[in-house]
Amino acid sequence: MLLRYRSTLLLFALLIGAAGTGAGQDKKDDPKKKPEGKLEEMKKDDDPKKDAAKKADESTAKRLQDYAKDATGEEISFKSADGVKLVGVFYKAMDGSKPVVLMLHDYKASTTDAAWVDAAKLCLAKGFNVLRFDFRGHGKSTEVIPGDFWIRPENSRLITGGTSPNVSAKTKIKVTEFKTNYFPMLVQDIAAARNYLDQQNDSGILNTSTVYLLGSGDAAGLGFLYMASEWSRERQKPNLPVPPQYVSLRRPLFPASEPAGPDIGGAIWLGPTRNPSISLQDLKSWCINPATIELRTQTRMLFVHGEKDAKSTTFSKQLYGDVLLIDKKSLPNGTSLVKPDFTTFIRGIKDSTASGNKLLGNALGTEKMIGDFLSEIDKDRSSKTRKNRDWDKPLWINVSDYGVCH
Repeated sequence: MLLRYRSTLLLFALLIGAAGTGAGQDKKDDPKKKPEGKLEEMKKDDDPKKDAAKKADESTAKRLQDYAKDATGEEISFKSADGVKLVGVFYKAMDGSKPVVLMLHDYKASTTDAAWVDAAKLCLAKGFNVLRFDFRGHGKSTEVIPGDFWIRPENSRLITGGTSPNVSAKTKIKVTEFKTNYFPMLVQDIAAARNYLDQQNDSGILNTSTVYLLGSGDAAGLGFLYMASEWSRERQKPNLPVPPQYVSLRRPLFPASEPAGPDIGGAIWLGPTRNPSISLQDLKSWCINPATIELRTQTRMLFVHGEKDAKSTTFSKQLYGDVLLIDKKSLPNGTSLVKPDFTTFIRGIKDSTASGNKLLGNALGTEKMIGDFLSEIDKDRSSKTRKNRDWDKPLWINVSDYGVCH
């Protein structure tokens, strides 16, 4: 706990140095007091052992940077629970035992944008495995297995042409065919990506005991739905004749099973916006449900927004204050809340109107904030050892039980 408290103070100082003040920073700094935790102001240590350790760290950092610089990643594919062939790029870390960063692009966008590629290399240079992929109907993720896909009511009802007599022969989908309320169905793709990573975990390629999310724009709403669903999914597949077939707030975990939720160690949301198919009340209900309430304290988050981008500024504050209830002591019904130990932050980019992934690649300091945040919170999770998951396919998330895709 002491280590976590100290690393939190350091992270807090690093983020303050990278951007303007945000939520929870109303007090002015004492001009007579030196800022604590800033790396550039730490006293020089003449301890030979520490000096040697510092040189070793610098050498490792150089090797990681060189490794990431020339990395191109490997194109991979995996299937969702409803039969969508999803295509992405996987970047293997120099040390395969490391955690993974899962990237989530804006709706009607793609992670093939140069800014996302550079962000992937940034995370790779910090020592993490990285997976970026195209959501269904986007980029290369347009192929479906008709028998698995169109049998789902959400797909047939909320995609144009889904109820036509010859839909069983339709093997391609595109985002322009999606109706407004279809958007939350993309959470199935995040679950499929996680399942792909779990299979790599079981092969010893990476470690999904810690997964970090990095998303932009309205992918934030999908991310919150996914994070909530992980608290209703078993971390390891139960050894039963008939294992779980779906995820739902209404389905309790199997006896003696642990939830997968604590594996989501952190999330960074760049210029978050709310898609109209997900209400603020939906988001609140996902985070204060008895099954998911620990999401507030277990998953640390960073919300980054342009200070002149009114939409993402407002939504960042709503997620921080109204959804996660960071500064609240109790729920409206009187149930006491545990206050997170200052590990969720809002940071505004001064004088910037940039939103979503436009906050990347424009010398705004976003990349430094991402790197500092991931590096610091990962220190507290270094003891998370790899454990087999045994899931051979992703579970269907029953979105109707989360109040969406009507």
